[in-house]
Amino acid sequence: MHVPKPPSPPPPRHSGIIGPVSGGHINPAVSFGLFCSGDCSFLKALFYSVFQCLGAITGAAIHLVTTPEDNRSGMGVTGLSSGVTQWQGFVIEAVITYVLVQAVLALAEEGFAGKLAVGFSITACHLAFINYTGSSMNPARSLGPAVVQNDFLNVWVYLAGPLVGGAVAGVVYRTLFRPAKKDADAKNSYDF
Repeated sequence: MHVPKPPSPPPPRHSGIIGPVSGGHINPAVSFGLFCSGDCSFLKALFYSVFQCLGAITGAAIHLVTTPEDNRSGMGVTGLSSGVTQWQGFVIEAVITYVLVQAVLALAEEGFAGKLAVGFSITACHLAFINYTGSSMNPARSLGPAVVQNDFLNVWVYLAGPLVGGAVAGVVYRTLFRPAKKDADAKNSYDF
């Protein structure tokens, strides 16, 4: 007698416009954090990051050409506030990106409430530190305007800080906070 196999569980549902395409990857620091946590392959994180940066450069270029010349001051270039050193900015960007990536790892698949909590973590970090560094938390977001405006002053802070914060969050989540899962559940929806 043939016993049918139970149906496979449905694929994870991603909300939003880009969720079904990439799982919602729009930030190289988050992609790198997911790689460090074991939730995303190296090649996938690398390709996501490259295209996130290309998208940011394209968006900054569109912003530039569609903005009247009289209104082009700054044009989204992130910068350190007066009195904030590069190292202070680096630490701030690393810490707030750590909070963001830790929230994504712990809460992103918890439905609407989890996504809302991730949004609140971003809001809290912005409110606390926007006056110091602009609260980028996203290397692509800072790289795009820097390339288009040819303004690379302190850009390393916005590339290295978030990547370090994302990596630390991924490693900490992987070693300390990941819930125990069965082997079948070890791969989650961030990778296929």
